[in-house]
Amino acid sequence: MVTVTQEGNAVVLRTQFGLRVVYDALSYLEVNVSSSYQGQLAGLCGNYNGDQNDDLLLPTGEGAANLMEFATSWKVQTAGGACPVSSYPLAPGCDAHQQQIYSTPNFCGLLTDSSGPFAACAQMVEPSTFYQSCLYDVCTANGSHQALCRNLQGYATACQQAGGQLHPWRDSNFCRK
Repeated sequence: MVTVTQEGNAVVLRTQFGLRVVYDALSYLEVNVSSSYQGQLAGLCGNYNGDQNDDLLLPTGEGAANLMEFATSWKVQTAGGACPVSSYPLAPGCDAHQQQIYSTPNFCGLLTDSSGPFAACAQMVEPSTFYQSCLYDVCTANGSHQALCRNLQGYATACQQAGGQLHPWRDSNFCRK
């Protein structure tokens, strides 16, 4: 049996075998499974063994050289054929000037600011990957606050799920409540 409900802005799918998928129809996707699957999984969501450092494994069990190799290695054949590999290169990252701007606590630097609202989260969830993703997304989106807020929300969610405490980071002028 599968149930689909709406929770806030997200659609939530639940199955009898312990799968839960949350999607906000914009940029947030969360996949959870029952703890009975711990250590028995592999794929784009990692292997669920409690060690985030070995989650980028290829189907062969070897470590991927980069994210593109990791992502494309998990393609599967379907009745209509496999999804094509994009011929478009990944968008370039920031130039030095953009990186300087978007690294400040007014942008992505808020994630790593030792006196910022996410400071206590760093003990629970390593911010470096979120920070690098934020820089990439905000640069690619030419400083879009919407891209920034989505990245900050992603880290906030990961922090809260890990049991971390957040200080308020949204207000009427920044990533509106």
